[in-house]
Amino acid sequence: MQERIQQLTAELQALTAHSEQEVEDLRIKYISKKGLVSQLFDEFKTVPNEEKRQVGQLLNALKTLATDKINELRASLSAGGDDEGLGIDWSRTAYPTPLGSRHPLTIVQQGDLRHLRPPQLLYCRRT
Repeated sequence: MQERIQQLTAELQALTAHSEQEVEDLRIKYISKKGLVSQLFDEFKTVPNEEKRQVGQLLNALKTLATDKINELRASLSAGGDDEGLGIDWSRTAYPTPLGSRHPLTIVQQGDLRHLRPPQLLYCRRT
């Protein structure tokens, strides 16, 4: 039984998944009520009393490893699935917008007259 636990531990450490469905399938295979880890806990009842302490520790470590690995795979897929890893804020506008403009009197007081447009004539009088 200890060999089987070590084999499953090596198998769990090498797990990879490319989609949420694969992660769910792995969770069902290893952690579910009828999964491999639960089967080992059922077989634990037949282990001799002298070995129960050591095998129990290995089983608990295996279950923790399986749960952590599944959660890690799920987190890596949800973090890398969209463009969240790129640091892109999709709610921003595509072009930079100025926050405001200075009041015309402030511009005149500061002597920065190059920003003022010349007045537009609405009509032109001929003489």
